[in-house]
Amino acid sequence: MSLVGLGYARHNNQIREIIMKTRATTLLISLLVGVGNITPVHANERLNGIYLGVDYLQASFLDLPSAQKEEDAGYAIQVGYVFPSSSAFKHGVELEYFDAGSVKYTFPALNIIGSGNIEITGVSLNYKPKYYIDRFYLSAQVGYTRLDAKGSASYTINGQTFQQDFSNKVDDSGLTFGGELGFDVTQQLAIKGGYRVLEEDTNALYAGVALRF
Repeated sequence: MSLVGLGYARHNNQIREIIMKTRATTLLISLLVGVGNITPVHANERLNGIYLGVDYLQASFLDLPSAQKEEDAGYAIQVGYVFPSSSAFKHGVELEYFDAGSVKYTFPALNIIGSGNIEITGVSLNYKPKYYIDRFYLSAQVGYTRLDAKGSASYTINGQTFQQDFSNKVDDSGLTFGGELGFDVTQQLAIKGGYRVLEEDTNALYAGVALRF
């Protein structure tokens, strides 16, 4: 091959390299621009509005002297609203119904044969301020709650059997407090968990999901 031919071939190779590098740079810029235009799942303006929630709830009831207790889990259902805000700090309110489950007491250490059980349900109006850190949020909870408790007992002492029914004999209203940690899986779905004080001697851990509309 002549010197002219070699020079021409080298020139063509250089042109091809320049074209390939230009195409690669253009593709990279396009990808970066495309990523920048994707709306993040945690965009604040998309986390407002109405939501429905459901929780699995495990309550811890009052300890009685010389008694063994067996606790059954409960549940909670909420419908709420998060007020529009473009900041990381948001305000929400929700109406909630919860069944805290039940507890059964037995007294094997005493001269008592029998057991008693208590069930607690309630309705609560909650205020929940939230602070977002990326897709995670921290929330406090203050609620005005009406509690209803019912129970029954059947026991034998020294051969004599007693039965008592406490249905609808205990009701109370007051403030409840708690805290919650959540994570936005998508713009419509969040998972959450937290701790609540339902009344002086009863508190609960819970985990659940919230669906936004």
